Amino acid sequence: MIFNWFKIFIYHLRQSKLFSFLNVLGLSIGIASIIFAILYWNNEHSYDQWNPEKKTLIWFLTKLARETFGLPIRFLLEKLPKQAYQKLRKYAL
Repeated sequence: MIFNWFKIFIYHLRQSKLFSFLNVLGLSIGIASIIFAILYWNNEHSYDQWNPEKKTLIWFLTKLARETFGLPIRFLLEKLPKQAYQKLRKYAL
């Protein structure tokens, strides 16, 4: 059964070369796009994973004109008073 399907595939490949080329080209572009999207997603989600103290890392965003800049600042949250920590957490989230 699979051998017959393979023979039919080869027959159609020989009959319409331009259509076969376009199909293979579209498939390769689609697979390459998915691979690049996955690599980009992994890179974006692993930005702070190397830091052993990533739970104490807080991002402060500064908006200047139309640009927004992020600056990671690490606080020792254990040494902050609880009220200051809760205020900071409410403001940050």
